Amino acid sequence: LTGTLVSVVNGDNITASYTTTAEPGSVAGVYTIYPALNDPDNRLGNYNVTVTNGALRINPVNQTITFGPIPAHTYGDAPFALNATSSSGMPLTFVSASPSVVTISGNMATIVGAGEGFIIAYQFGGGGYLAANPVGQAVTVAKAPLTVRANDRVSAYGSEPVLSASYTGFVNGDTMAVLTTPVILTTPATAASIVGTYPIT
Repeated sequence: LTGTLVSVVNGDNITASYTTTAEPGSVAGVYTIYPALNDPDNRLGNYNVTVTNGALRINPVNQTITFGPIPAHTYGDAPFALNATSSSGMPLTFVSASPSVVTISGNMATIVGAGEGFIIAYQFGGGGYLAANPVGQAVTVAKAPLTVRANDRVSAYGSEPVLSASYTGFVNGDTMAVLTTPVILTTPATAASIVGTYPIT
């Protein structure tokens, strides 16, 4: 901190020092600078003293976000943490631009569907920092494998065969009700078919 001391005469040993309430780590803003006169020889009584405070302006600084690539996932994977940081050390806010693929709670991402997702990290600034430029990362969510197996059936001669299937691979509590294309089972066997073994497809 500096200032100007004027009109000292006769070589009087009068000096000035300056203080402020701002310190390292203070948030951006304007702080008062307070002059103080040092008069070891008691000469100030010979002066009409005018003291004028100054102003110290602390400007906010830029910050950046580091947000690395997100590994590919498969529908049904467990929620995963988003690893990103700001150069200020301030917390980030994550937003999903694809809520049909992935949703966000805090820094945890939950997969809700297969497809291409996009997650954006924000730091809105505060204290001594400006808002950071947002950084986004894509996440690819592959479809979960689903196996459909036609069940072996036994049908009496003269009866229409009743077909059924077993499903392996449903996740997240899903059932066959989520299938956009229902499974259709067919067999060449009919009630009029002779006794024998027939394929089910």
